[in-house]
Amino acid sequence: MANEGMQNLEEIEKLNNRIVELEKQSSTLCDHLCNMCANADEDTPSQYRTEHFRSAMTDSYDYLYKIGYLKEENNEERK
Repeated sequence: MANEGMQNLEEIEKLNNRIVELEKQSSTLCDHLCNMCANADEDTPSQYRTEHFRSAMTDSYDYLYKIGYLKEENNEERK
């Protein structure tokens, strides 16, 4: 029974390490997504954007706000 308890503790430690790893990966992905959107937003005039490009950027920004990566600058609802 003690051996089973140690195995459970080892498994919990592995899972906790995996969570930390996934959190780092998620943060890195959000950094890259945010930077890519910001650069695309700055580099591509709106008149040259396709509907797909606009909707992908909107979806990306919406997601980054939803997960709390980006914060609203004021209390008004985003449009």
